[in-house]
Amino acid sequence: MTVFDGKGDEMLQKKQNSGVWMPIGWMICSAVCAGLCCLGGHALAQDTWATDYGNDAAAPSLAVETDAEVPYYKWTLETDFLALAFKNYGARFSWAPHAAHGVWLGLTRNQGDDPELELELGYHWLPFGQGVNGLAVGPLLGTATTSDATKDVWAGAEVGYRYPWRGLVFGGYVDVLQHGLFGTGASDVRVRPRIVVGWSWM
Repeated sequence: MTVFDGKGDEMLQKKQNSGVWMPIGWMICSAVCAGLCCLGGHALAQDTWATDYGNDAAAPSLAVETDAEVPYYKWTLETDFLALAFKNYGARFSWAPHAAHGVWLGLTRNQGDDPELELELGYHWLPFGQGVNGLAVGPLLGTATTSDATKDVWAGAEVGYRYPWRGLVFGGYVDVLQHGLFGTGASDVRVRPRIVVGWSWM
């Protein structure tokens, strides 16, 4: 005859409880170990970054460069073919230090009935923002000394268009000029069309 004194039930209950808590204990230990590993790895990564790039170094930027300068034609050397028909031989040198702004210097020798040497200086606003390629608008100043030492001066404005192509440049202008002669008081307004051909480079 088997007698149960209650101690067997207590031992059985302890075995059952231990069977329940043992997996939970393993899970807790595993989680703690995993957390410690993550913290250690993060600290090691920070130390490595500081060693390689410095403590104050920022992470590499992923921004895309959008403000890079686009190449454009900055220089031209051109001559007025239309003026050749009137025995005016000259050239104009243009420089666009900025894609939307340029300056120019012109020198012309007039071989007509009253020979004179003309010097002009002007500014160009380039609204297309492509240097000497496209529309050009701006003021100009000019002066000339005639054979009888009379000073001819003028001021005005011009609008034109140029198109560079494989190192060449083609274009045309229309100038409106207010001329005046020192010593005589004479003055007049002139319209000067120009057709230009020349060279261009960046």
